[in-house]
Amino acid sequence: MMASRMCVRLVPLGGLGEIGMNALVIEDGDDAILIDCGLTFPDEEVGVDVIHADFGYALSLGKRLKAVVLTHGHEDHIGAIPFLLADVRVPVYGPPLALELTRSRLAEYPLGYAPDLRPTAPRSPFHVGSFEIEPISVTHSIPDSTALAIRTSIGTVIHTGDFKVDLDPPDGRRFDLQRLSEYGAAGVALLLSDSTNVEQEGMTGGEKQVAAEIRRAVAEAEGGRIFIALFSSNVVRLQAILDCARQDGRRVAFAGRSIQRHVDAAVRLGALEFRSDLVLPIEQAPSHPRDRLLVVISGTQGEPRSSLTRLSGGEHRLLSVDDGDTVILSSRHIPGNELAISRMIDNLARLGARVVHAGNRPRIHASGHAHQEEQKLMIQLVRPRMFVPVHGTYQDLALHARLARELGVEQTLLVENGQVAEVTRTGLCRGGAVPCGRVHRDGAHDVDDDVLRERRALADSGLAVAFVVLDRKHRLAADPNVTCRGVLGDDNAAGALAGASRRLRETVESAPEGVRSQHALLRERCRRELRRYFQDAVGRKPLALVGLTVLGEDILFPEDDDEGPGARPPSASDPGPDRGGSGQD
Repeated sequence: MMASRMCVRLVPLGGLGEIGMNALVIEDGDDAILIDCGLTFPDEEVGVDVIHADFGYALSLGKRLKAVVLTHGHEDHIGAIPFLLADVRVPVYGPPLALELTRSRLAEYPLGYAPDLRPTAPRSPFHVGSFEIEPISVTHSIPDSTALAIRTSIGTVIHTGDFKVDLDPPDGRRFDLQRLSEYGAAGVALLLSDSTNVEQEGMTGGEKQVAAEIRRAVAEAEGGRIFIALFSSNVVRLQAILDCARQDGRRVAFAGRSIQRHVDAAVRLGALEFRSDLVLPIEQAPSHPRDRLLVVISGTQGEPRSSLTRLSGGEHRLLSVDDGDTVILSSRHIPGNELAISRMIDNLARLGARVVHAGNRPRIHASGHAHQEEQKLMIQLVRPRMFVPVHGTYQDLALHARLARELGVEQTLLVENGQVAEVTRTGLCRGGAVPCGRVHRDGAHDVDDDVLRERRALADSGLAVAFVVLDRKHRLAADPNVTCRGVLGDDNAAGALAGASRRLRETVESAPEGVRSQHALLRERCRRELRRYFQDAVGRKPLALVGLTVLGEDILFPEDDDEGPGARPPSASDPGPDRGGSGQD
C-alpha cells in the first residue's frame, strides 16, 4: 500500500518488541527509506550464526525504496546490510565509522558489485527522494552516533538512534543539545526514541568515570597478565584502555576477530590512536613477560565460541589464565546471558584469576543507552506533538510511552514489528499490518523453519538411523541394523539397539504385502515405530531416519523417491496420533 502525501507510514520490520535487529521503513508518498539494517544473535546453538528481519516488505516497495540510512555502526544496526543489498541496489548513507564497519561486513559476504556507500556528517543535511535528512551528533557507546531529523510532508520527524547523554565525552564529540532544541523550537511532529534502558532511573554514567575505574582495577593487579573484555565497538573505552596500558608499562595484544575488526576500522578513520610499539601481535603474547602484558579480548557475554569463553575453559590456542592474573569485564550482563556469564566467571576464578565485573565493581561499565532522566531531557528538548517509542521490549516501549504522556505528549502509539503506524499533521493511528519475520543465517545461507526444527530435535533428542534390507519378494533378508547418536551412551546402547532391531523386524514381518512392496510406505511405518520404541525404552523420541534397499539395488532414503503420500522426509514432529515427542546495550 502506497502512503499518500500528507500521511507518513512507519513500518517496523525489526527492533520493536525486542532488543536488536533494528530496521524501520518510513514511507512518504512515492518515496521510502529504511532506517538501520541490523541483526541479532541466536540464543540457542542450532548452527545459526545471525538472525535478521525478513526484508520482504522492503523489497516489495521496488523503486520506491530510495536508500538505507544508518544512525551508527553497531551490529544490531548495520549487520544485515549485506543480506539486503544482495537483493536490492540502493545507496547506504551513514556516519564514516558505520560505513567503514559496513565495508568490513561486506568483505565477508561479497555482493559481486561495488555498493554505493555515502558518508554523512552532523549538521549537513542531504536529500533522499522527497526526504531531507539532517544527522545530529549524539553520544553512545560507539563514536559517530547520530540522531536523524527527517523533513516529511507531515512535518519534522526526529529519530534518536541509540543514545545516552554524556556531557563530557573523552573524545570531545559532544551531544548536540542545541540543534535538537532548535528543532524543538521550530516544531517537531513526531519523535521516535530509543527505549532500551527506560526502566533505569537517573542518568547513565560517563565514559571518563569508567576509564578512571579501569585505571584503578589495573593498578590493583598483583602482577600477572591483565585481560580486559569489553564490547568491541566501544572505541572510546578502548582508547582509555590503551592509554592505561601505556601508563602501566604494558604491551597490548588483541584477542578476537571482532576486536581486531573494530580496531582496524577505527585506526583507518583516526578514531583510535596509539604508538605502533604499544601493540604486540597475539602470536607473540605467550612469550611476553606476564606482568608486562594486557590483553583486550572479546566475549563479554559468555558466547560459546568467543575468545574469553575458550580462555576460561583452557581451550584458547595461544593464551592461558594462571594464578595472579586479573580479568576485567567492562560490560553489562545482557538479559538472557546471565547463566553463561556466571559460568565463565566461575571458570576463570577456578583457574586462579581475580575477576572484576559490574557485579562487584559497578562503575567498571556504563551503558550506552539513556536512562529515564535522559529520556525526559530528549522529550523536553524536542517537544514533539506525537511520540512512538522504538528499540526495546514491549515493556520498555509501554513504559516509554507512559513517560512521554506524563511529560505532556498527548498522542502516543505503541507498535511492534509488522504493525504499521500512520502519521498525519494532526493524528497518529494504526494502519494495519505487513508480513514480517526472522531470517536465520548459517554463513551466507538462510536456514528455513523445517531445518531449524530438525536441528532442535537433533539437539534435544538425538538421531536414530536404521537400515532395512529386503529380498526381491519383499521379505527381510537380514535383521535391521540400527545405530544412534546423542540418544544413549555406548555402555547402554547395545541392548536398546538390539531391541530396536527386533521391533523393526516385527514391524516389517507384520506389514501387509501391499505395504512392503511400496518402499515409502514401509519406510515411514518403520520410522514411526523406531521413534515409538525409543520413547518406550529410554523416554525420548529421537529424529529417525530409515534407509531401505532390495538386494541388488541402491539404498533408498526419503529424498530418493516419491511414491505417494507416505514419501516425505523425516520430520521433527509426527502427524496424527503419534504427534509430539520433539522439543525445542
